Amino acid sequence: EPVGQLLSVRPLRWVGDLSYSLYLWHWPFVSLSAVIWSNSPAVLVPATLVSLIPATLSYYFVEQRLRYRAWATPRDALLPLTRFVAVPASLGAVFWVVPSQVWGAELDQANADMAEFFPLLDNAPCPAL
Repeated sequence: EPVGQLLSVRPLRWVGDLSYSLYLWHWPFVSLSAVIWSNSPAVLVPATLVSLIPATLSYYFVEQRLRYRAWATPRDALLPLTRFVAVPASLGAVFWVVPSQVWGAELDQANADMAEFFPLLDNAPCPAL
């Protein structure tokens, strides 16, 4: 069948393998580039392409290592799990709070500009603490 043959091409299989990591990594790059470069549409595609780098690294060095590692006890799984949940959650909190304090109105304007290109997104203002 032609569709199966097309989807079994090595580059498409590679993108399929990376799809979850790419899903997780592309949005911070797209959002940050919109803030830095005033949401220029010419920046969104390169930002997504650049996100292939951390997506590839996290796929091979995080996902695959955790997937194929033999865990001796549940306690052995606790440290990596804590590391891979606590660190990103902490960074996420910092990147959520700090930009609103530093850039405030500019970030709100970038969100409004972004909504023009992605009308389905919620155009909620940045949190003010």
